[in-house]
Amino acid sequence: MKEISPYVKLIFNIICSFIMFMIPNILVRTISDAGYSGEMFVSIYVTKTTIYVLILIIIMVSVNKFFSHFEKED
Repeated sequence: MKEISPYVKLIFNIICSFIMFMIPNILVRTISDAGYSGEMFVSIYVTKTTIYVLILIIIMVSVNKFFSHFEKED
């Protein structure tokens, strides 16, 4: 596990980063399809984007710490 953990962390971080870049595009479409516009659109967009990105960052840090545990074992 020690040999592959850096690669797993890298692949997972790339996937999470890709998802983070996709979140705003997906939210714009879903919020506008729901019929919101103006200030309501902006407030919903900013709130949802912030929450989703923070959740992904927490997941990324947790996975990195989990695999760092395997790298330290000798």
